[in-house]
Amino acid sequence: MSNHAFRFAAGSLARCLAPQVAKVPALRLYSTAPAGNTDTLFSKLKQDLKASMRSKDQARLAVIRSILSDITYREKDYLSKGEPEDACKAQAQTDTSVTELIQRAQKKRRDSAELYATNDRSDLADKERAELAILSSFLPEPLSDQEVEAHVLATIKSCNATTIKDLGAVIRAVTLDPARAPKAKVAETAKRLLVSARPSAP
Repeated sequence: MSNHAFRFAAGSLARCLAPQVAKVPALRLYSTAPAGNTDTLFSKLKQDLKASMRSKDQARLAVIRSILSDITYREKDYLSKGEPEDACKAQAQTDTSVTELIQRAQKKRRDSAELYATNDRSDLADKERAELAILSSFLPEPLSDQEVEAHVLATIKSCNATTIKDLGAVIRAVTLDPARAPKAKVAETAKRLLVSARPSAP
């Protein structure tokens, strides 16, 4: 057999023995987090950021950027605990998380406004109140103190709670929307009612 024929036969044999690999479509890597959801509070902030840039509303733009910065810091905090990056972003951008950050910013502005007003700095107090109003526009109308107390009192009774030791169970059982009733306010109300033994009143 000639060298050419030998090489041809060897090549044919190799092709026959080689494993047949089926052609499959290339895998597309993507995040499992829902994309393009415009119903979330985070998405609303991003949309309002663009709108404020177009309208050159510097006051609103500054407030929105501060909240988005808080969200980013929270993402980094989760990431520092060893959680996957996608999970950190998704967790920090939930309505519950963003609501909590906005409420924290509201408290900061409210406290600052009171401090400035006490020290006769009405100009700075007005600026803090204006920012507070912007923050409030992203959340639903908050429940009044009376509405929160009525709901917490009903929860205390349904849990048969009688002492401060039942505080944790009561807070877990409260079903109020955190956007309308901050968790801190609910906890404070529940503690006050349990300490004062209001649930036992007729």
